[in-house]
Amino acid sequence: MREWEAMRNWQVNERVKQVAEEDRKSIKKADAIILLLPAGISAHLETGYAKGLGKECILIGNPEKAESGYLMAFDKMFGSIEDFLKSLKN
Repeated sequence: MREWEAMRNWQVNERVKQVAEEDRKSIKKADAIILLLPAGISAHLETGYAKGLGKECILIGNPEKAESGYLMAFDKMFGSIEDFLKSLKN
């Protein structure tokens, strides 16, 4: 990704477009999306796309600051991976 960030015309780069399309297809196939913090802008955008498709969205980790968007986007939130794994046992 860092090399893409340095590209001047990344929006028209065929490899970048291919990766975006693969991500889109994977999200459409998924039953749920898990966002593990810290995460970048792309991961947050992908979560929004998944939410728009009606996918279950799960957040693991604690945001650096309060954001109401997290309450809109995520169906379940866990402070740690351990907390998430415990929830699977129930």
